[in-house]
Amino acid sequence: MNIVLTNRRIENRSALPIYLASLMCFWLGCVSLPAQEDIPLRRPNPPKLPAAYPEIVLPEGPGPHYYLNAEEVRRLRVAYAADGEAGKSLAKIVHQAQSEMQIPLTFPPKGGLHSSLYHCPDCQRKLKPVLDGSRQLKHHRCGKCDTQWKGYPYDDVHYTAVHFKNFKRGLLAAKAFILTDEDEYAVFVRDLLVGYSDRYQGYKRTKGILSRGRYGHICSTDHEAGSLMMQYLGPMYDMAGHHPAFSAEDHRHIQDDMIKPMMAYLDTATMRGKSNHHSFHNAGYIWGGVLTGDKTRIAQAIYGKGGGFIEQVRTAPSREGLWPGGYSYHFYARRALVRTAEVARHIDIDLYAEPQFKKMFFLPAQEVMPDGCTPNFGDDPGKYVVGRLGAEEGYAAYQDTALLPLLATKVTWESILAGRTKALQQVEFENESVLLPDGGHAILRGREPASFSLAMQFGKYGTSHTHFDKLSFILYGNGQQLGLDSGKRHSVDYESDVHQAYYRGTIGHNAIVVDGHPQQKNANNCELLEFEAEGVIPYVGAASSELHDGVRQVRWLAVAPEYVLVLDKLHSKEKHIYDWWYHCKGENGTVEQADSVGQPRKESVDPGLKYIADIQRGNASENLLWEVSRNAGQFRLTLANESETSVLTGTGPLTSLDKRVPAVQFTRAGKDVTFVAALEFVDQGKVPFVSNIQVFVKEEKTSVTVFHANGNDRFVLTDDQFLVLDKKRTSRE
Repeated sequence: MNIVLTNRRIENRSALPIYLASLMCFWLGCVSLPAQEDIPLRRPNPPKLPAAYPEIVLPEGPGPHYYLNAEEVRRLRVAYAADGEAGKSLAKIVHQAQSEMQIPLTFPPKGGLHSSLYHCPDCQRKLKPVLDGSRQLKHHRCGKCDTQWKGYPYDDVHYTAVHFKNFKRGLLAAKAFILTDEDEYAVFVRDLLVGYSDRYQGYKRTKGILSRGRYGHICSTDHEAGSLMMQYLGPMYDMAGHHPAFSAEDHRHIQDDMIKPMMAYLDTATMRGKSNHHSFHNAGYIWGGVLTGDKTRIAQAIYGKGGGFIEQVRTAPSREGLWPGGYSYHFYARRALVRTAEVARHIDIDLYAEPQFKKMFFLPAQEVMPDGCTPNFGDDPGKYVVGRLGAEEGYAAYQDTALLPLLATKVTWESILAGRTKALQQVEFENESVLLPDGGHAILRGREPASFSLAMQFGKYGTSHTHFDKLSFILYGNGQQLGLDSGKRHSVDYESDVHQAYYRGTIGHNAIVVDGHPQQKNANNCELLEFEAEGVIPYVGAASSELHDGVRQVRWLAVAPEYVLVLDKLHSKEKHIYDWWYHCKGENGTVEQADSVGQPRKESVDPGLKYIADIQRGNASENLLWEVSRNAGQFRLTLANESETSVLTGTGPLTSLDKRVPAVQFTRAGKDVTFVAALEFVDQGKVPFVSNIQVFVKEEKTSVTVFHANGNDRFVLTDDQFLVLDKKRTSRE
């Protein structure tokens, strides 16, 4: 067992690797230096307001007003008093609040840091805090290597968890107060808020590794401060603040010494406009505004220039309603937007009427994959679409049955608050092929027997959470995922090498690497060539000349009922080396010709290649077959012979460096290179459907014939025009 006491302060990303820094700390006597500093706030830059905007009118009299109103309080209390699922669901909240209140309130000695820093530097595994008998923090343990880490930044990340746990306890108590009207719950909320108001400005601003210059008292990033305000502080104060336990001095103290300084912190934010961070700033502004009676803050949240709610939802989402950065950030931003819209609704401002905001609720149902998750492009681990935060509010606002599949079946606090007091039968999604020309997604749905769902990414490079994954795709079929995007599958430091080089790099996707280099940031969308969703074999094509200097890449994907065809054409005036990558869950990914133990070729400069392990290599001038064993069957990838091909099989990291999945790399070189592959899943004991692929390339024409158990399918590509020529096959129902 190793014990490492370290102050992991990184001032420069070109500094020594973490393990060397830790070793230096050991040589210096394992002294953990203090990491908290009294850092002045950056210059305030509050959102500007237009010359004129609608009048804002706030309700009078004792609350609650903004998280819920008198009618919603009545609805919750009626449900709580009644028998049935609704009453049981609310009773659990009261029981949980009672249990939490038995634990004394403790306040961490300082603010915290972002959770993405809470991992073992050696294993990239999320750490776990270890407490002593009195529940005091001892150290942080890696479950893989058993190393125990102490000090900065791990203690600070743990303090963030404790802070948010405290506020969650306060929110539970406030909900229990609304349901029972019992004094003890309001008193608990009062003690929590006054306790934090006593300490808030005394907490020195924490110097974080992430987001240098954005240092808060409790939260190390300004959007986390907005999140704290909208999720916990605002709702609990609104629900319990009218109780006599709160004195006039308490109200002054909470507002002047915590809420207003927190809004001043939001004023120093630089990530505004289309950033999801500013969605949280706006939620913090509107909550701070209604709680302190500051209408300017409310106006900044809704009407602010450079990123107020209205400007954000009109400019940030794609025309189809997809938020930049993929679905992880779509749901993340929408959560904050809904909080703002709900406060606005309680002061008679209808933000749900914004058309692009409305689309953000409907779109996930159209793109859901067979496992119930959205396509996990970018920094997205794959988000389960049912029961997402904001789903109940969206259904209450629009009352459209198309949103029913997105609702959780159980009755919850949120569903009752939104007006739904009865359980639902799960409604199935009506999955059809869908194209997002502006958002850059194409989803093809195949017919039985495989019932493939294929999602292709051809959008532009958007935010820092976007990956170098253009023209890549993920694949589901035969009731399982058959082609995956490594994405951001676990809690990892965004700046770590494995994230930047592999998970974010082109190598971690079903895509093509040129000369060992990941794709460039393309300023524009890739060019959509054609999307055909009708017929037995739907298909899509897209191209780009911006992903690699001097190289034009064209990719066509066709979804037959039994297999998927991948056709890639690469053209350049100069000779290049093209690495064609594919990743699939399973075991024992093998190619017969890859029979030599080896390492990545020496001339490769791909920084992600060092994360490929279990390497076997080979060469061939014939069709190549990659087989992966999984789920009582085999995934088969047949690559057609077109030129001399080098093959590398191995495993790449998925959820961590030791949780790995099979990967294959096919390499060809030249000025004009073609890759054609057929993908299928074969149940154990069954005969493969695809028997052979033939490719003929002549000048501007590429002809592909896929031979299979029922005959053959022919595809012709000329001048970026894709044709399926077998009339008998395409017309058969």
